[in-house]
Amino acid sequence: MLKRTFWVAASLGIGLLQAWDSKALSSEILPALLTLAGIAVPTAAIASAWEQKVRIAALMAGAMLLLGARVTASVPLNALHLALFPAALYILILEGLLTDGQRQSA
Repeated sequence: MLKRTFWVAASLGIGLLQAWDSKALSSEILPALLTLAGIAVPTAAIASAWEQKVRIAALMAGAMLLLGARVTASVPLNALHLALFPAALYILILEGLLTDGQRQSA
């Protein structure tokens, strides 16, 4: 389950499903664009070979973009932040903690 393609697909799929479920994509254009960017930036960080600090920065940028989408939307987007769960799981836990532990023992 550490394959990047699985996590890219999970991040994109769950992110878009959560955006659809919270009706972020059917609201105004600015919240919809911010939502798509907030999902795309962390997903691109998973797909790329960037170093860990850049991936964490991309995750934080995604969170800020989704926060901007929630602020600018006229409808409540209460659970939109759940779209970042797969990206956060991969970037912070699987890539951050597990690979650091493996590097130290090698």
